[in-house]
Amino acid sequence: MKKDSYGYLVPFSSSNYSNVKVEFGDGRSSSSMYGSIYALSSGSTYYADSVNLPAGTYRSADLDRPATLSTGSGICALSGDAVIDNVYLSASSGGTTHGDGSAGIVANGHILIMGAGITSNGNKENIDSNNPLGPQIIGGSTFGTLYGTAIKDIVFGATDLEGNGKSLTVNIATCVIIHSGIYYNVVAGSVGQNIGTSYSPASTYLVMKGGTVLDTLIGGNGSSGVVYGSSSLNSESEKELQGGTFVYMLGADLPGDDYEDYTTGYDQYRDDRGKYLLKESSILEGGSSNTNVWGSTHVFLSDDTTVFDVQAGGRRGGTECSFTYLEITGSAVVRHIACGTITDGNSGSTNNAHGVRVVVDGDAKVATLCGGGYDTWSAPESPSTTEGTIDVEVYGGIVGYVYGGGFRGSLGTTYTSVYVNVYVVGGKILNDVYGGGRGGIEKILHYSTGTKSASGPGFNDSTGKSYIYGDVNVQIGHDPEKFVGRTAVVYGNVYGGGESVPLMKSYVVGGTAYSFGTQNSEVAAVYGTTSVSVLPGADIGGSVYGSGRGISYDSAGNISAEDNVEYSTMYLISYSGSSFSPKNVAWMSSNSIPGTATYYSNSEMGSIFTDFAMVRGPSSDSDPVSSVTVSGGSIKGDVCGGSAYGITTQNTIGSNVICSVEISAGEVGGSVYGGGVGVAGKTSVYGSTSVSMTGGAVRGSVFGGAYYGVIEYDAEVIMTGGQVYGSIYGGGYGSNGKVAVNGTRKVNLKDVNIGENIYGGSALGDDGSASTNKSDSYIIIDSGVSIDGSIYGGGFQGHTHGCTHVYIGYRTDSTNDVSSATPISDGNGEVIRISGSVYAGGDVGTLSDDSTAYTSSLVHNGGNVWINGESLSLSISGSISQRQLVSDRREHQHSYCAFQQSVSHGRYPSCRYRPHIRFVPDS
Repeated sequence: MKKDSYGYLVPFSSSNYSNVKVEFGDGRSSSSMYGSIYALSSGSTYYADSVNLPAGTYRSADLDRPATLSTGSGICALSGDAVIDNVYLSASSGGTTHGDGSAGIVANGHILIMGAGITSNGNKENIDSNNPLGPQIIGGSTFGTLYGTAIKDIVFGATDLEGNGKSLTVNIATCVIIHSGIYYNVVAGSVGQNIGTSYSPASTYLVMKGGTVLDTLIGGNGSSGVVYGSSSLNSESEKELQGGTFVYMLGADLPGDDYEDYTTGYDQYRDDRGKYLLKESSILEGGSSNTNVWGSTHVFLSDDTTVFDVQAGGRRGGTECSFTYLEITGSAVVRHIACGTITDGNSGSTNNAHGVRVVVDGDAKVATLCGGGYDTWSAPESPSTTEGTIDVEVYGGIVGYVYGGGFRGSLGTTYTSVYVNVYVVGGKILNDVYGGGRGGIEKILHYSTGTKSASGPGFNDSTGKSYIYGDVNVQIGHDPEKFVGRTAVVYGNVYGGGESVPLMKSYVVGGTAYSFGTQNSEVAAVYGTTSVSVLPGADIGGSVYGSGRGISYDSAGNISAEDNVEYSTMYLISYSGSSFSPKNVAWMSSNSIPGTATYYSNSEMGSIFTDFAMVRGPSSDSDPVSSVTVSGGSIKGDVCGGSAYGITTQNTIGSNVICSVEISAGEVGGSVYGGGVGVAGKTSVYGSTSVSMTGGAVRGSVFGGAYYGVIEYDAEVIMTGGQVYGSIYGGGYGSNGKVAVNGTRKVNLKDVNIGENIYGGSALGDDGSASTNKSDSYIIIDSGVSIDGSIYGGGFQGHTHGCTHVYIGYRTDSTNDVSSATPISDGNGEVIRISGSVYAGGDVGTLSDDSTAYTSSLVHNGGNVWINGESLSLSISGSISQRQLVSDRREHQHSYCAFQQSVSHGRYPSCRYRPHIRFVPDS
C-alpha cells in the first residue's frame, strides 16, 4: 500500500494515489471515521478492488466534479469504520445473483456509512451479475465469524393488539447505513460466514435512508453462514423481542423489472430509474438467502421507501428462522407483495419460520399482504411454515388484498399445524380479506416489451397450492377503548378461508401460446377451522363468509370476464399524477398488447373445483368448522357461515353444526345465511348449519341454510333479540326444483322484531326428498315476538318433503331441542303479535291478475299448528290454518290446529278439515 506525503497509508492501488489529500482533525495522528478525510481528486478513478480501507471519510475533493471509486470484480475491505460519500461508484462484477457472491465493499463488521451524493454512470444498461450498475455491499465478513461489538436499543414503530409499543436491546456485529447510491446487492450480514455463536449471540443491522438495490437486499447472510441472534433456533416464544437481523428502510428504492415499472408509471417516480434495464424485479429478504437465523428477523419499512417485493424470512426453501417480523409504516409503499416467510418455493419440509408477525400502520400502501410465503420459481411442493403462529395485523394505511396464508405457498402439514390470525383494526382494505392463502400465477422474468424472458420449474403450475393445515381466525374491528378513533374499512368481502383460482388452460401472447399441466385440487384449502369476528369499528362494504372463496362460473359454465382479469393479472401499485394507486397488469404482454388467458370450463373439469378453497374440519371437534360472529360494526352485504362456492366439511361427516353465524350487535345490510353461497343442487355443507341472533339488525332476511348450495343435514335459526327487516327462513334460498336442505329445519324466536314473514322451509329450493318425506320443519314462537307478516310452516314456493310443526306461545329448554317445547305458563302478559296469518303449509307468493294460480302442494306430509295464549297477550290479525297447499299422505288424523280460547285473532280460524281442529281450553 502506498503512503502519502505525510507518511500515512493511501488505500488505493492506482498510480494516481498521490492525488489523494488526507486531513486529520483535532491533531489526530491515527485514522478515525470522522477525523480522517480522504479527498479524492475530481475526474480521477480510484481502483479499490483488492485493498483494505482504514478508518476515515472518503469523498471527492470537488463535490461538483465527483471522482470515481471502482471495486472492479474484487473486494474492497474495511479495516476500520468508514464513510463514503459524493463519489461515482462502479463495479465490473457484482459477485453472483441474489447476494451469494464475495465481491464489492466488505465492511468486516466495521461501521460503514454510504453517505449523500453517491451516483452511478448508468446509461440504460442491462443489469446482471456481470454488469452491475453499482457494487455489492457486505456488512459482515467473507473469511471469518464476527462477534457483537456494540449494544443497540431497538424501538418498534407499531403497537400491538393491546395498544402497546415494544423495545429491546441487542448486541450487533454489523452496522451499515446507506443514504444514496445504486447497488447490485446489499447484504447486512456475511457471505459464507457466521454472525455470532450460540454462546455469544450477535445481530446484523442495516439502515437504508436512500439509494437503490437492483437485485437483492439481505438482512442476514448471503450464500452460507448462520446468524446466531439468539442462543436457540427454537426461540419462537420470544417472538420479535430477540436478536437476529434488523433492516430499516427509510427512503430507499427496490424496483420491479422494466415491464412492471414502465407499465405502472414507476419510472416517473424515481429519476434514476432510466439509468438501468432489469429483467427481474428486486426483492428484500429479512433473513438469509440459504441458511438459518437463530432469533427473529426484523424488517421495518417507513418514510417514503418503495419496494417491489419484501419477505420477512429468508429466500430459499432451506432457510429457517425462529421468528419473522415485518413492520410497514410511515409512507412506505410495497408495490407487489409483502409476505411473512420466504419467496422461492419450498421443495422440502423445512420450517422456514417458526412464527410470523406482519404489521401495517400509518399511511403505508401495500398491494398484497400475506402472512405466509410467496411461493415462486420452484414448484410449490411443500409448505414454507410447518408449525407456529402467524399474525397479520393492519392498524392503518391502505392495503389491496390481505391473506393470512401465502400466495401460492402453503402452511402446515398433516402432522403439524399452524395457527393463523388476521386482525384488521384500522386502515383501508381496497379489496378482500382472507384468512387463508391465495392461488395464482407464477412469477416470471420479463423483457421490456412484457414477453417472458425466463421462468422457473413452477411456471407449468398456474395455481400453486396455498393450503393451510391449522386453524384460521379473522377479526375485523377492535375494542373501542383501546383504539379510539380507528375504523377498519374493507371495501370488498371478508373470508375466513382462502381464495382459489381455476386451472388455466392456455395463455396466448404475441402469437405464442403457453399450456399448463395438471394442478392440485387442494388450492387454497384449509384443513382445520375458520372463524370471522366482526367487532365495533368495522365498516365492511361487501359480504362476510366463514369459509373461503371457491370457483364461480357464469350461466354458460365459464369463468366470468371480471374473474379472468383478477386471476390472470399481477396486482401492482402504480404511480400516476403524483399519487399511488393499484392496477391490474397483464401477466405477459407484447408491445402493449396484453396476453389473454383461457380457463377450463365447468364441464371440462367436472367436480374437481368443489375441493378448491375447501374447509375441512377435524372429526372430533364439537365447535363449528366455519363460523362468523358479529358483535358490532357495519356490513353492507350478506353474512354467510359457509363459503362462496367452496365446500365446508369435516373428516367424519355427521349431523353436528359445522357452519354457524352469531349476531349480538351491529348491522347487516344484506341477508344472513347459516351456510354459504354454493351451487344449486350441489352440496356445499356436509353437516348442519345454524344462525343465532341476540341483538343487532339485519336489513335483509335470515336463512338457516345456504344461498344456493345444499345443506346435507339440519338448518336452524335461533333468535332471542334483535331486528330483522325481512323474513326468517328455516331453510335456504335455493333454486326451483333443486334441494336446499336435506335435514330438519328449526326456527326458534324470542324477543325479536320481524319485518316480514316466518318460514319453516326454504324460499325457492326444496327441502328433503319425495322418497323419504322426513325433512320436517319446526317453528317455535316464544314471548316478546313481533311479526309484521305471516307464519308458514313450509317454505316460499319451495317444496317441503316432510311434516311442518308451528308452535305459538311455546318455549324450549336451554338446549333449544324442539322435543322439549311446552306451552308458556308464566308469560305475565308478554306480547306475541302476528300481523298476518298462520299457516301449516307454504307460501305461493303474490299472484298478479293475469298469472296462473299455484295449485301444487308445497308440504307433502301434513302440518300442525299449536297455539297457546295462556298468560300471554297474543294477537293474530289474520287467519289461522293448518292448510296452505298441504298434502296429507297419512291414513289417520295428522294435520290439525290446536289453540287456546284466549287467542285474539282477526277472524275465526280457517281450517279445511274441521273435524281435525282441537280447542285447548284455558286451564
